[in-house]
Amino acid sequence: MNENSPQIVKYQTKDGKIELDIRFQEDNTWLTQSQMSDLFTKNKRTISEHINNIFKEGELKEKLAIRNIRISAHDGKVYKTNHYNFDVIISVGYRVKSSQITPFRYWVEDQLKKTIKKGSDKGINKKEILKSLNEIIEDIDNISLQLKSTTF
Repeated sequence: MNENSPQIVKYQTKDGKIELDIRFQEDNTWLTQSQMSDLFTKNKRTISEHINNIFKEGELKEKLAIRNIRISAHDGKVYKTNHYNFDVIISVGYRVKSSQITPFRYWVEDQLKKTIKKGSDKGINKKEILKSLNEIIEDIDNISLQLKSTTF
């Protein structure tokens, strides 16, 4: 994935009830609070509370996990909107105990693997990308273990 230009990929649950345009940019996956609310079927206040706790508890560093990205709205205007990276998305998903977190995680991993394959076909260093993907998966597993051992 090109670091500066976003790739938007449609995500849909098997039952078709949830459909989101997922942003892949800067070698990461980015969602807004509203998208997380839709994905995890929780209200935005709940999502916001968990995001705030993730940063307050020091689980993740806010500066690394948030990007203020300009997006075009349906009204044609451009707005700056906070987008949260994959680590935040996974943490929120486990905190709200969403059944959508595991299928979404597998879908993102599959998208990254497809990108790696496309990149290797174009001569991009597949070994480095695989190393990055493995580090992301390891981070997710560590977050999952931490959350399972934490009482909310």
